[in-house]
Amino acid sequence: MDGDHSPASVFDIAVIGGGSAAEAFVRALDGRVGSVAVIERSRVGGECPFVACMPSKSLLHDASLGRSWDDAVAHRDEITEHLDDTGHARWTSDDALSARARPERLLVLGGGVIGMELAQAFTRFGTQVMLVDEAECAFPELDPEVGRIVDAALVAGGVVIRRGVTVQRVRREGDRAHAELSDGATIAADRVLVAVGKRARTSGFGVEWLGLDPEQPLPVGVDLRVDCPGSVWAIGDVAGKGQYTHLANHHGAVLADQLAGNATRRADDAVTPSCVFTDPPVFVVGASRAELDGDADVVWTAHTVADLPRAATDRLGPGHLAVAARRSTGAVVAAHGVGPRFDELVHALVVAVDGAVPVAVLARSMQPFPTVGEVLGQAFRSLAGELAGELAGDASPAASSA
Repeated sequence: MDGDHSPASVFDIAVIGGGSAAEAFVRALDGRVGSVAVIERSRVGGECPFVACMPSKSLLHDASLGRSWDDAVAHRDEITEHLDDTGHARWTSDDALSARARPERLLVLGGGVIGMELAQAFTRFGTQVMLVDEAECAFPELDPEVGRIVDAALVAGGVVIRRGVTVQRVRREGDRAHAELSDGATIAADRVLVAVGKRARTSGFGVEWLGLDPEQPLPVGVDLRVDCPGSVWAIGDVAGKGQYTHLANHHGAVLADQLAGNATRRADDAVTPSCVFTDPPVFVVGASRAELDGDADVVWTAHTVADLPRAATDRLGPGHLAVAARRSTGAVVAAHGVGPRFDELVHALVVAVDGAVPVAVLARSMQPFPTVGEVLGQAFRSLAGELAGELAGDASPAASSA
């Protein structure tokens, strides 16, 4: 809460929810719009520092180094020492990232970001892990090779993956849970981790008074204003545009500009990147493959790390990079990748997309030798060649007719 006010005071702005978006918003306002009240019932700072990004990365790091479960928990708790771990009612990722006991057998329901990361982490600590997912491959919305490489890495590490099936029922017998699958199989586990996604909470604080349905996503524009009477905006997860801390921070800056700046910032004025911190890591910059398939203006190119000098010196595993550019603009619009150290390549692609840097310029840029980043040079040169070839092909008939 900004300033020294009594509970009955009137504020210029009230923020419901004290997550990362709220923090970023208040920082960006920098006192330019009077007084601000932030109302939060649980964790100020959002889930990421407590039961999401930070503890999961800590566990993944310690698992990759072969540290014991007890050492990893101590490290995790040191990072999240301000953890508020009250009121849990289910098996969820929150529990998994705050638990002290390591289950011997773990059933993971869902093959998204959380499911894949925690399945790999727990199996490296010695837990027998089975992952059940209704999708036929990991990350089906991306380039197909991305999901194949991630699945292969998890299976090689000991995770048993059952794809194309769903859980029909879970029952408890003694100290174990038994999950009945759609193919007739039954799986017994000490713990069941539900990782099928999270839905932002839009009920319980009166949105129905504004003529909105609390059970439906909020109608939010690119200026983050909610389509309802009054001055109401939505930022962070509740805006329905993605569930990432960096996106929530972006929303905070956009809203501050809407309220105290020149009102030119928009939720979509920067490309959204995301990472999955499995080993190897996955990244997505821009639209998914599914969203761009069928767009005649888009051309794709794909490359592996197999022939990179650094792959030989460090005995790196498989990697796959797919990059898309628009014919009409000659600029990169999306990239998907999975491979060793690929999470560190993301910002170069974010800058390329946000800056609308011509592929011809990117193709001339240098990547240090020998680094994994050399795969970017391969992709940019390939795209430049394809775009130049198409332009030459388009020009030939005109030149002949002239």
